[in-house]
Amino acid sequence: MAFSLVTFLTSVENLLVKNNTTGGTYFIGDGLFSKVLSFHKGANGMSEKSLFSNQYPAIFVELVRKEENFSNMGNTGKRNLTIEVDIVPITEYGAGIGETGTSAKELAHLQCIRLTDNIEYLLRNKTNLSQTAIGVSYSRITDTRYLDNTRDSFFNCNSRIRLEVDIKNTA
Repeated sequence: MAFSLVTFLTSVENLLVKNNTTGGTYFIGDGLFSKVLSFHKGANGMSEKSLFSNQYPAIFVELVRKEENFSNMGNTGKRNLTIEVDIVPITEYGAGIGETGTSAKELAHLQCIRLTDNIEYLLRNKTNLSQTAIGVSYSRITDTRYLDNTRDSFFNCNSRIRLEVDIKNTA
């Protein structure tokens, strides 16, 4: 069967969903006010879509780039792929001050940093994304960026974890 990018994105999303429970080996919601409430996947820029406030924290899995290498193909018809995806966790809090006197903006930022750390920890310990059946030989985080998306009276923070994935000998 030919390699499917949709199946690949779904597999990465499933890895995150499976580890969004306290019973999982790596609980990505550890230290957050709430576990992740919504997951989404698509092409680069998908995370810019609006969500309802009851869908945060949220995680988007976005396809950024696919590179194919046919140099080792020979007569087998197989190729090696390098795929880049962004995993974009987003937290949001309404206006106001938390019980500890911390502003909603600061809470959103601190929760985003915590969620990002948890996802990175999962990805560093599952470099072959082993809970998936897609033939990943290796994956690595190449960089992480943080962004404040404050709008109106809502404080929104997201990060962008760039994950590079090598897949060998796909049809």
